[in-house]
Amino acid sequence: MDRKDFWDITQPAYGPMLTKELIALAERKLNVRLPQLLIHLLNIKNGGTTLGFALPMIQKTIAGDYLAIEELYGITNDSFLSKPNLLHSSYLIKEWGLPEKQVLILGEGHWWVTLDYRAGEEPTVNWIDAENRQDFILAPTFEAFMSRLETMEKYRPLEQNNRVANNTVIWESFIAEEKLIELDERFLKQVNERRRQKGLPDIKKE
Repeated sequence: MDRKDFWDITQPAYGPMLTKELIALAERKLNVRLPQLLIHLLNIKNGGTTLGFALPMIQKTIAGDYLAIEELYGITNDSFLSKPNLLHSSYLIKEWGLPEKQVLILGEGHWWVTLDYRAGEEPTVNWIDAENRQDFILAPTFEAFMSRLETMEKYRPLEQNNRVANNTVIWESFIAEEKLIELDERFLKQVNERRRQKGLPDIKKE
């Protein structure tokens, strides 16, 4: 993957343009050396949404067969009113009871993808799920982590199968919202049959 093809440049960055001073500040506050490839990526865009990638999971987790890499944190030296960034790591480690010597690069509350410095100056990339007590290595280096990313195209058929398997949940959500978003014809027929049983009008696909 070309590094320039990692970010969605149509969306704003989470932080300001990266500078040597900001990198030095982050490394001093975090007490680590950040991977050069990460710095290179943040020089292109200081955190934000990616073009959408999938990381195949090597163990069973709440993420399923793969983890969607839709964002990556940047570096911002301001308050917690900002978007998530690497300098929030110390606070979040305490808040969620995570292991020490972690730099959080993305996550959603009880699960995180981190740069793990417990073994030394060269971090591994780890999956940490505090709620389910999971802590394992996703890749031995950040470079290896990036090399494992795949495009989402490979996983879209799997997403469609998951939608079919969970159609009851989809029915209820669309019936409650009374709207249709990119629903295929088979789902449309099923949803409308369910709506008729409840005395509701059919939904027409736009």
